[in-house]
This record gives sequence, structure tokens and C-alpha cells, in this order.
Amino acid sequence: ATSPSGAVVEQREQQITFLIPAGVRPGSQKLSVSAGDEKLLLPVPLGATPGDKVVLSRTVPAATSEASTSSPNSVRSTASGSSVGPWRCVIVREKAPVPDVETQDVKEHIAKLPQPRSALPGGADEACEKLFAAARDVGCLVSRKVARGCAPPLNVPGLLAMESIEQGEELMCVPERFHIAAPTVAQFAPALRDMVVGLQDVPASRHGEVSLSVFVAQLLQERDSQESGQSACEACAANGVAPEVLAVWRAYADSLLLEDFAYHPYRHAAADPAGFRAEFSPSPEADFMADMVIDTCAVHRAVQSACDGGGEAGSPVTLDMFLRGRLSVLSRVFQTNHDSTLVPVVDFLNHASDFCPNVSWGWNGERKAMIVTAERRIEAGEELLCSYGGRSNVLLYRTYGFTTPACHEPAWSYIVRPTEVVPIYETYLPEDERMLHVVLESKEIDPTLCKVMNAVATAGHEAADFLRLVLARCRWSYEHSPALQPALAALAAARADDPGSYAWWSRLPEEHAHLADEDATRIRISEFLCLTAHIEALDLAVGLASEEQCLPASRALHPLFRQALEVLRNGRNFSVRFVPETDAGEPRLAAPRLGGAMEAVVARGRARRELLHAFSARRFAPALRPPACEMCKITVAAADRLIGEWRW
Repeated sequence: ATSPSGAVVEQREQQITFLIPAGVRPGSQKLSVSAGDEKLLLPVPLGATPGDKVVLSRTVPAATSEASTSSPNSVRSTASGSSVGPWRCVIVREKAPVPDVETQDVKEHIAKLPQPRSALPGGADEACEKLFAAARDVGCLVSRKVARGCAPPLNVPGLLAMESIEQGEELMCVPERFHIAAPTVAQFAPALRDMVVGLQDVPASRHGEVSLSVFVAQLLQERDSQESGQSACEACAANGVAPEVLAVWRAYADSLLLEDFAYHPYRHAAADPAGFRAEFSPSPEADFMADMVIDTCAVHRAVQSACDGGGEAGSPVTLDMFLRGRLSVLSRVFQTNHDSTLVPVVDFLNHASDFCPNVSWGWNGERKAMIVTAERRIEAGEELLCSYGGRSNVLLYRTYGFTTPACHEPAWSYIVRPTEVVPIYETYLPEDERMLHVVLESKEIDPTLCKVMNAVATAGHEAADFLRLVLARCRWSYEHSPALQPALAALAAARADDPGSYAWWSRLPEEHAHLADEDATRIRISEFLCLTAHIEALDLAVGLASEEQCLPASRALHPLFRQALEVLRNGRNFSVRFVPETDAGEPRLAAPRLGGAMEAVVARGRARRELLHAFSARRFAPALRPPACEMCKITVAAADRLIGEWRW
């Protein structure tokens, strides 16, 4: 640049970078920005969203001394007659890539999912009855009061009571040897398991899931094609599986072949990617489903390449059979003595959408079997319904392809995708943590949220500021979605009358009443409520809100947030673990570990009941001998020592 006197003046670029804070109103508020000794008032641009990266820059004469670089005023005086350029404002917004599922394989094998060639003439009803007969023939209990059929309120194929059933009546008992789980594959198809373990693109955490999916796919393909080659059943027979077990597995495969998974979101996302994304926008679930379709194809290619030519690992499976196998594993497994187990016959039970099941299922360790028992008297014609667990509509739809009425939804969920919060992650997180997907649950702190909050604090930032930005940025798109305005207005009306209410479905006007029955609306409002619950819990933890202003449905979060932020402010990390609920309620304990770190502990479920029972027995009735707790390796002495340190 040249000054009025003709002297050449060296110039430099002065730049200030910051993020749009949470809670601002674009177009009507101004931000105060410090530029050295200078204070700028920046109108928040229209269209800006919380967490957007803002870059302010201007050209100034090059500094001639250290002092001149610290202040725009001193910079301005370094060259007589020279001028400082105007500030320029640029918003940098990363555009998340859209997963591409428009491939020929996806269209032909996932979107269409070819029908099996060996379907039984009697269809699914005949296949189900043959499975029941095969199970009974080898000693499984399958009550003759139960048959396949449809009944209100679900009106989808399930299991019906053909005559009245009494409370406590045992309806099914399927011993462990007929179950199919990852250890089953490792024991009876070791070559297949070794092949999966050897796949470079499949992480160790997924070896069990992938090997089980391939094994089921091989069973299905064997029953469908009857082609030559090493079959899954032949490999299992060679490794010691009894003929009666194979008979049940084959009948089970025949019934699974007739499942077309037409309702499942993987198929919807593959059939019409653009329409599916538009229907669920702004939810990240559409991108998740597309990612899963792409992942299914990628894993299949890796397995296909490893199985090429057959061998001990079995014949290669087609993409459509691999999809059937994977969706069977995803949507039909139970928790037994293994994490994910297919239990023939029992997995025909549907979920009670009102979370009032009339049957219960459970693993019986003494009998080594899955048992199904009537919870109450069931009349003839009623459907047998169990519980798939206290899952939000987001997780129900991801896994099974259906949602439950919002009035019966037991929790809310939201999954933060890194691509949606790039500038925030870049500002607060070290590079090796910036691809973490964070799971938000309305009743607990998920381990992924715990991990990211610890990482932010370790990097020297305030976890509360980070979390507030992430929550505000994610919720902003819901607040400004035209399709959601009727439901959000109904929610606002319900909360205006009662701040603790979330009964948005009850305040919908007649012309929008259909929204309460739509999967896409139920999922998006569940996500919105989850984000809102976390914002309120954060406000409560830092003193910006009262308990009465917060949603009581997420009250379990409130003490956890308060404890977690306190631990982080003290320069320490925290972890979260779950202990069982007791008859006295749900204690939430802040406990120092023996190593000095802190834990936020929340009561949940019936798992590991022995541990809390041991603590309770020693705390409240020292004379009682607590039961052994092999799972946690906690001795009586250790329990006594911990009880003395914990705040009850």
C-alpha cells in the first residue's frame, strides 16, 4: 500500500475468530467483540446459528514494535497518513456430506430385497407352525395355547392366545443349545469366526455381530437355494452340533426367509434416499440410516472377498441374504447369558406399545433356558406382548422400524453427529476426539457424553460452555423447521399451562392431529425434548433455572450434571456406572474411587443387584451376610471400606 506521502507501507491482516454463542437472536442482537483495546459491536447476521464460526478480518499497517501489534490504535499510528481498512465479517459453516446410497447394489438387493425362491406354500403361518412342531419334537416347551396371528392394537403378525392363559403360566422354554449367538459361531463354525476376525475393515468390537450376521445369512441361503458348497449346517454338524438342534435351526431359517423387512428404515432409506431425508429433516437419523446401508454393503464386500471360492468359512452369501441376516440379528436378539442371542420361537413376540406387557421373558441360569411366562390372565384372542426395554422412539425405530405413541415413550434420545458440530469440536476438542458420536439420553449420562466432557476439560476448556453450544446448535434446526411448527406450538402450549408437561399430542389442533401418529414426527419431537432436557439440566446445574421450570421426566439427569460439572471444575475427570434400583428408591451417589477419581453413579435396572444388595446389607444390617458378587469381585471388607467413604 502507498501512503498519501508516497511512502510504501507494509500491511498485514488482522483476524479475530470466535463462535456464535448459544441463545442469541440473529438480526436483533449485537455481540461485543474485543479487538485489542478496541471494542466492536457486531450485529448477529441473519441466518447465523449457535456454534457458527465467525471470522472478523481487516487490513492494517504492519506493526513496527511489539507494542503496536497489541492494539489496533497503536497499529493505526505506525505510518503517518496511512489508514486502517474496514472490518470484514465472514461466517464459516461446514456443510455435512450427504451419504451416497444411489448404487446399483443398493437398488437391487436392499431397496427391492428379492423374494426367496423356497417360500413354503402356506406362507409365514405354515413356516411358524413347522418351527413350533420342530421345537416341541426336541423337548422345547411351546404352549399349544399359542399360535401365530394378528390382533389389535398392533394388527401385525405376532403370537396370539388361542384359549385363556392364567397368570404365571409358563408358555415357552427354549434351552440354550437351540440359541444362536456369537459364541455359537465361535464354537461350531470356527473357520467363519476366524475369517471375520481377519477382516481388516471390521474392528474387533464388531467381530461378534458380523460373524453372527454372516452365519445367519448362510443358514438362510442354504435353506433358500439348496446349492452345492460348504453350508453352515454341514460345518456345524462336522463340529458337533446335534441333529435335533440343526432341525430347529433349519425350521427357524425357513420362517426368517419369509420376513421381508419392508417396514425397516434401512430399506426405506435405500429405496428413496431424498424422500426419506426430507421426511425426517432435520433429524440426523436419515443420515444414520444411509450410513448403515453403506456399511452393510461395505461389510458384505469384505466378507464376500474373504469367502470367495468357498472353503471352511462357508460359501459366499449374496447381499440380500446378508441384509436379511444382519436385520434378523439387529431386530430379533435377546439378552441371555450372552449379549445378543437369537432365540427361535420366542422372537416372534411383539413389543407392548403401551409398555404394559402381558408376558415376560428372561434367562433362567439354573435351567439354562429362555423362559416366557404370563404376567396376568390373558384371554383368548389377545396378542402376547412383551417389552423390548425402555427405549426411546429414536432407538426403537433404529432397531425395529416402529415407534410407540408419544404418551407411552419412556425416554428421549438424540445422537450428535460430528459433522453437524464441526466448528465446536475444532474449538474445544483435541484432534483425536473430533469424530466421536455423542449419545444423549434423557435419564442418564451416556459413556460417550462422559468421554467428550472429560476431553473438553482436559483440553483446558469449560465443559458447560461446550455442551451448551452443542445443544443449542442441534436444537436450532428443530426450532426453525416449518414441518415441526404445529407440534412445537402444541408443546409450548402444554408447557405454558404446566412447565413439567410434554403432552404435545394433546394440544394439536384437529387439522394437525395426524402428526401424533407419524413416525417422523414422534422421532423428531423425541429428539427435541431430549435436547431441551439437557439444556434445562445444564441451566439447573449452573443456577440459571429452578427445578420447577424443568421437565420432571428427565429429573435423573439433574444431580448427575451437577456432580459431573463440579468434578470437572475441580480439575478431575469422572466416569459413570450403573447400579441397580432398590425398594427404597434410586440412590444417586457421588463416590470417590480408591484411586482418587470421581464417579457419578445412577441407579438403573436389575442387573448387578447383588452388588447394591451387599452394600445395603452391610450398611443397614451389618449382621446379615451379603450374597457373593462374583461379577464385581467385591469382598465384604471392600464393601465396608467403600460404605464409609460414600455419601448416602
